[in-house]
Amino acid sequence: MAKTTPNKEAVRRICLLSGGSFCYLLVDTGDEYVDVLSDLKQEALDNCQKELESWCGMKFRVFTTQKNTTEDFIVRNIKSHGEKLWPDE
Repeated sequence: MAKTTPNKEAVRRICLLSGGSFCYLLVDTGDEYVDVLSDLKQEALDNCQKELESWCGMKFRVFTTQKNTTEDFIVRNIKSHGEKLWPDE
């Protein structure tokens, strides 16, 4: 269960280095995973997730807006309840 917030700067930079142009973070203390949303290409998702887990020491789920899937509910939830880490508004 996610009991703390990961280092936001590490999450932001890893998303940027993985090819994303924006990044949202959603930490739900009732969930085992921390959710990250970016516009990464499909082939970059696994690598980004592994880097996040390695640097932050937590379990992550990484989602992309690059495709229409059954994950649309999760994507909407992250956008509406998550914190936008990058770019700054």
